[in-house]
Amino acid sequence: MFWKNFFWLGKSLTILLSLVLVCLVIAAITVSGWVGDSITHLLWIGAGLTGFLLLFVVLIQLNYAYNWSGASIVLKPIHNEGTEVAIIFIQGEGIPIDRYCPVAKAIQDAASDLKIWVGIPQFIGDSPIPRETGLAINKVISEMRQEGMPATDNIFFAAHSVGGIAIQKYLKAFPERAKGQILMGSFLDKEYLSKLNQEGKTVIQYTVPTLTIGGTLDGLARITRIATGFWYQHINSSEPTDIENFPVVAINWATHMQFASREPVSYVADFDLKPKVPDEEVHLQIGKLAYNFICSKLPNASKEDSWYFLREKQKQTQQMLQPLLDAFLMEG
Repeated sequence: MFWKNFFWLGKSLTILLSLVLVCLVIAAITVSGWVGDSITHLLWIGAGLTGFLLLFVVLIQLNYAYNWSGASIVLKPIHNEGTEVAIIFIQGEGIPIDRYCPVAKAIQDAASDLKIWVGIPQFIGDSPIPRETGLAINKVISEMRQEGMPATDNIFFAAHSVGGIAIQKYLKAFPERAKGQILMGSFLDKEYLSKLNQEGKTVIQYTVPTLTIGGTLDGLARITRIATGFWYQHINSSEPTDIENFPVVAINWATHMQFASREPVSYVADFDLKPKVPDEEVHLQIGKLAYNFICSKLPNASKEDSWYFLREKQKQTQQMLQPLLDAFLMEG
């Protein structure tokens, strides 16, 4: 675990860079005078670059520690009984985190038998950089506990758009941190779906159960890409359990921005399609899908109703996507 942490912005990387910096400085001082000046200069240049990188890493950690980019949002449970669950939302590129409160509340509303805590961390510049994900997650979980959330292993992650890339990379490295993840207007990267067995069936190289939710009017995570994921994860799946662990569902008429709320930010507006149904209707469907997916992954929960609900939604999705799937197969 300590070695894996070297590759993420945090304490382990800080320790590593500090050790490298000390070694370079000691080496530069030690060899000065009895080796060529060029070698000494290279060591000092290396020490300078390492020191600059160390300063950069420390400043980013301080940013998250003291909320320099803005405070996270914590939503307390709206129901007082049931299993304790935490959901961490990862924002999309350039989308303010308060735009996700209506979606988060829709999930809470749908889960009348769960006590759902929601944390929405604030990334620097509203940009979910993968290497910063651990810092943002640790900070918001700390704030959720300060607000009264008890310790729980029932942690799920929801991510929108580019946030889906960040959380996939993080949970690929630390799968033990999550019971599952929900990708909205996002999808599993093809690197996790590219391996086939001897029968040509998809071997999913990802261990965290994942619900993928797409929109038919999504102009960024387009429905053609959701159809591709549906084929890999459902139709061509090598494991029967993949249907429960990696469901793919499309919401008809949903746009990219409707996985958040309000008017699209400029980055989204340049590519997204025009909505045909209200945000509230899309959020209601997201809430039901997320609730049933969460229930299907909780220990000691009655899973049959949730599995049935998700299977029915996948059947409806297949009917919706069948023309695209047929066209893809015809193209080879």
